Amino acid sequence: MKLSTFFLKHAIKGAYKLPFFELARRQQRFISLIPFRPIRASINVTHNCNSKCITCSMWKEKSRDELTTAELGDTLSQLRALGITDLSLTGGEPLLRSDLPAIVSKARELKFARIHVVTNGLLLTQRRAEELIESGATSFYISLNGTEEAHDMTRGIKGAYAKTVAAIETLVELRDSRLPHLEIGIEAIVMGSTLDQVIEVTNMCRRWNAGLALAPLDTAVALHEVTPSALQTIEQQKLDQVIAELHKMKRRFPSLIHDSHASLEYVRNCFADRKRESLPCYLGYLVIYVAAHGEVTPGCYVLPPVGNLREASLKEILESRAYKERLRDMFLKRCPGCACDYILNLYAHVPFLLQDIAWRLRLKKEEGS
Repeated sequence: MKLSTFFLKHAIKGAYKLPFFELARRQQRFISLIPFRPIRASINVTHNCNSKCITCSMWKEKSRDELTTAELGDTLSQLRALGITDLSLTGGEPLLRSDLPAIVSKARELKFARIHVVTNGLLLTQRRAEELIESGATSFYISLNGTEEAHDMTRGIKGAYAKTVAAIETLVELRDSRLPHLEIGIEAIVMGSTLDQVIEVTNMCRRWNAGLALAPLDTAVALHEVTPSALQTIEQQKLDQVIAELHKMKRRFPSLIHDSHASLEYVRNCFADRKRESLPCYLGYLVIYVAAHGEVTPGCYVLPPVGNLREASLKEILESRAYKERLRDMFLKRCPGCACDYILNLYAHVPFLLQDIAWRLRLKKEEGS
């Protein structure tokens, strides 16, 4: 299932939440009535990384005493007990953990429907890919920021591009030869130094029949002490041109780009208005993040954790006053603002859904004329 299709199905299935979200958006006193039914979990299985990305400083320190295989298994059980079926295993670089297949196998045993491995691809050989797929991985999301020079520069590793592309082509060959349901996604960070590479990456995705997900970088957040000057300022005119071209490509190849036409417009505007105070953050009600040492955060890595699984059960953390207050603060945008999981967040926002419907109707009308 394509990521955009998943989000659309979520919007339909979770439509009962929309009146509560809309009431709360208009009157703060209704925030406490919003149903808490998270649909996705993301686990940072390690903070260690083998890249030296200019967009992150996580790799600068060695992370120790991370959650064990058994602790991660227990975490998965607690997440599954909440009814969550969509799981992302990320990092750092998750393939640095030798027990990753065991973690994936546990997730499959617990009947997670979608199990994503998010990786830079540097360690993803055919053997390791097959091992993870046999263990239960349903999809791989690989970061690719441009062609060789641009990608190696942003990753801080000479030769990273060649290894990443080789990993992608290995997955493509596996999918096309015997694993037709394997999902391959490419995530491209949108920032000043890679903006002119976005269309080329999109064309590469088309050749691979892999979906593209855009990740707008918000340097104002300084997620891991990022130095904004190293990333260059976005030129709005150039961004407008890129978005216009992506609209054209999506019309020709609808499943190529995970963003809808309406969410592409969000990307167009997110650098000029980073916080988007008119758009509440619904992610706390939709996503649970677990960090490598057990820290729990409601849908946001930017804000401090509100509990730790080594000190309390997930149920206790979710029912805590601190967690509920964080949900409210996120909804009211009492935060630096970011573009994390923006596609999922937009499908919980009624004005966006109406805009998305308008795009679909207009395109259908144009196709019929």
